[in-house]
Amino acid sequence: MERRDLEMNKKVIATPYDNITYKIIGCAMALHREFGPGLRENTYQRSLANHFADKSITFKKVKLYPMYDDSEQERLVGYCIPDFVVEEKVIVEIKAVKILDNDHLSQITVI
Repeated sequence: MERRDLEMNKKVIATPYDNITYKIIGCAMALHREFGPGLRENTYQRSLANHFADKSITFKKVKLYPMYDDSEQERLVGYCIPDFVVEEKVIVEIKAVKILDNDHLSQITVI
């Protein structure tokens, strides 16, 4: 099958958070156009927070989420600390690397 045929067969799946993620990606792309690659993660994080605020996007920075090893939530095993939680629905984890690997992906868990 040719590449063009494969692209035509892709299905777009709508999610309840498409509107939010569209705004997040827009802010991230604007930030990338401004600064490009090569800065530290905390610099990108502060700038992205400013972009979110400018666009009136509700977010929390570095919120601590307790993680438990049982369904009764009696045994605390650690914390998930995402860079941002946007509108209490979408986790944003900033990475200033050339390639994402499994170590980076393992930082994100479903909350």
